[in-house]
Amino acid sequence: MGLWADFKKFAGNPSFANMAVGIVVGIAVTAVVGGITGSVISPAVGLVFHGNLNNVGNVTVGGSTFTFGILFQDLINFLIVLGVVFVIIVYPMLRMERRRAARAPAAKPTTRECPECYSTINRRAKRCAFCGTTVTPLDP
Repeated sequence: MGLWADFKKFAGNPSFANMAVGIVVGIAVTAVVGGITGSVISPAVGLVFHGNLNNVGNVTVGGSTFTFGILFQDLINFLIVLGVVFVIIVYPMLRMERRRAARAPAAKPTTRECPECYSTINRRAKRCAFCGTTVTPLDP
């Protein structure tokens, strides 16, 4: 197969479409959270420090300015986006997986008790390894 055929196969995959939608939604959520943080949360935190959060904690060393306020604002953005993604995507998926696992049939046990000595033996055993009693295998 050529490069173009491989690309068409990759781009036509349903999981590719889901990934693309997830990325676009993630970018949109990040933009909204950035707007909320920049216009609401940063000024509110800035009130505590008597100034704009972007200028809080700025340190100038040798002509270079380290902007810790912007770093703090980006950290707030990250934590909010992380929380939103968890609540909207991860938590519902975890609940769905738990419900699916609860509905799944239970696996057959791989062991059973020997009727003579009550030791645990394999379901397919023809003889007990502990007392030597002949038993009928449960799985042929």
